[in-house]
Amino acid sequence: MRGSSFLEDKASLKQEGFSIERLSANLLANPGKKISEGDSLPDAAVCLILKSDGPSLLMIKRRELEGDPWSGHMAFPGGHYAETDKELLATVIREVLEEVNIDLRKQSMLGTLDELLPGNRLIRVTPFVALAGEPTVVKINEREVADYFWIPISFFLDPSNCSTFAPERSGAKFSFPCYMYGGKYAIWGLSFRIIQDLLAKERG
Repeated sequence: MRGSSFLEDKASLKQEGFSIERLSANLLANPGKKISEGDSLPDAAVCLILKSDGPSLLMIKRRELEGDPWSGHMAFPGGHYAETDKELLATVIREVLEEVNIDLRKQSMLGTLDELLPGNRLIRVTPFVALAGEPTVVKINEREVADYFWIPISFFLDPSNCSTFAPERSGAKFSFPCYMYGGKYAIWGLSFRIIQDLLAKERG
């Protein structure tokens, strides 16, 4: 893994209000927090893949599949830990390669964010953060992914892009904070919480 190669060109990795260099330093000094009460839960891992052009963040729109608790959601590539995985890093490498054809072994792994428990499943999710090299070509697995987007970090820093999302569950409506991308893609729930943590970690 090229964990520190991006530091050679500091100027190209900075944008007013967000610095990948600062994010990397903060993640190195303070890795994501663990959830002690989740020790008996199954694990999953996702990856926030950043590009230095802006910078921007890769998000996918999951296919609408029956039985998938995140069917049709805006999300990050990743998936469940398998017994054949030696560690969660192996999980996220395997899943990202399968879903978007990006080999994380050839990117700069910056660290992890805080572990999270989704509101709709008993599972512990570890978000990894990576900086993609150039060029980065995304090729989605159409069985699992409907579309992908490189979203500028500046979009998440603009308060005017924050809204509310009101999905219906069992006949009842619930309201959640969200980012509304492109006027029709609601980024809410676990993905919203992960992005909030990313921005907080960058600020230190």
